[in-house]
Amino acid sequence: MMVAPLHESRSVAQTSDGSSADVLEPAVLDTALFRELLNSFAGDVDIVISIYRTFIGTTMKLIESLASEDCAAQARTLHTLKGSAAMVGADRIAVLALRLQHVAANSIHPIVKTRIDELTGELVMFRSALRAQADLLQYPSEI
Repeated sequence: MMVAPLHESRSVAQTSDGSSADVLEPAVLDTALFRELLNSFAGDVDIVISIYRTFIGTTMKLIESLASEDCAAQARTLHTLKGSAAMVGADRIAVLALRLQHVAANSIHPIVKTRIDELTGELVMFRSALRAQADLLQYPSEI
């Protein structure tokens, strides 16, 4: 099974001494992977959007399940989420899921709601980035 690499973008961050630093930051949506996926399906936007819709729906269910899980179950769920996100180029979700997976795996307390809400926020941003790509292709349907 091939796993998509995480492509990073650059941003400027403020350091502790107040100066600016060039920082690598994962993309909300890896647009190169989006185009690669589109090309692999001969430009069939319906198929590609269907894949992304499935990812979004599954991710919503996984995120919702986290609140009722113990640490071990959260670590497994986050591992699944991390891999799924990487496969579709949801790089920020993949990175956050990895971080939270490590927290859950090394803790006796389940991940709190505010951390779970971060995942939900990332999914909202991912959906917006996907909508922007669909708009570029003049795809009229809802995502």
